[in-house]
Amino acid sequence: MSPHLAARQAGVDIALGAVKSWVEAQEAEVQVVETAGALLSPLGARTTNLDLTRALQGQGLVLVGVDRLGVLHEVAACRLALRVLAPELPAPVVVLNAPEVEDASTGSNAGELQVLGIAEVVVEMPRGDARGAGARAAAEAVLARLEGRGGKSVDGSAPGAGPLRFRRGSEG
Repeated sequence: MSPHLAARQAGVDIALGAVKSWVEAQEAEVQVVETAGALLSPLGARTTNLDLTRALQGQGLVLVGVDRLGVLHEVAACRLALRVLAPELPAPVVVLNAPEVEDASTGSNAGELQVLGIAEVVVEMPRGDARGAGARAAAEAVLARLEGRGGKSVDGSAPGAGPLRFRRGSEG
């Protein structure tokens, strides 16, 4: 269920200011904010996860997809939306989750995203034990890329100062 429908069903509105205030009140050196749904999933009548991401002014962005047929389009569409609608946001690190059922494209999408110029950085996340060595190595690779990519925005400029927050979009 999309966030706006869940909120409607619960009889609440998702207020970006309230979410931002809550996140800012948390005492943590690093904050990871995972949105429900995808980049353009609605939070309300006129707001999306992208609006929330912009409001949080994070210094890192993680875009998550599933390593299956269609992910090249999904990542390209999200990157285009970021360039057009939010060029001030940091360029995302792309993470491809291993699918439950592989298809003919599984295993080649990360390389294709880079070869086609859709994403500079792609990390493949293995399926299985979230505490296993493969998942830990992939998570460390994501953090290393977020910390060391030079802070460039989608439009190539340097992002504004602010607390370090990472957004992880769900696949979908």
